[in-house]
Formats: sequence, structure tokens, C-alpha cells
Amino acid sequence: DALCVLGVIEQRRGNLPIAQKILRETLKTGKKDVIPASAYTLALIEYEQGRPAEAKRYFQQAVKWQESYPSPPLELKWAHQKVAKLLGFETAQQ
Repeated sequence: DALCVLGVIEQRRGNLPIAQKILRETLKTGKKDVIPASAYTLALIEYEQGRPAEAKRYFQQAVKWQESYPSPPLELKWAHQKVAKLLGFETAQQ
């Protein structure tokens, strides 16, 4: 989804408020292929802004939505592992 990609680009560029706005909009779409990536990126943003409780909430949402994938794409596995490590969660996902 182009909007999700734009949100990730803005996050990587350091434009966190813009990225948050874009990614929150993608969560409203209900698209199963977009929601986990957006939620993991929002978790990173919240973590970067010193809001670990919000970061964990987005992480947990991403995990819940990702469970609908029988075999998640490699990008989602990578995002899961990265965010889990930052937040101090053990991860069994390979």
C-alpha cells in the first residue's frame, strides 16, 4: 500500500508527526496486508519518542493482526523481531 510506504519513508526521514498521521490512517483501512507493517512502524515511532506503553500497545496490535497470516512475509518477521528486541519482548517468531 502506497500510503503505508509513505509513512515508513517519513519515519525513516525523521518526520515522526507526519509519519504517525499517515500510518494511523492506514490502520483505519482494515487492510490485513497493511495493518501489521503500519502498527510495527508506529511502535518504533512511539519508542523513539519515549512512550514505551504506546509502543507496546502498537506492537501487540501488530502481533494480533499478523496472526491472521499463515506465513507472514519476511518483512513482517523482521519488523516483529526488531520491535520485540527494542521493547524487551522475547520472540519465538522465526
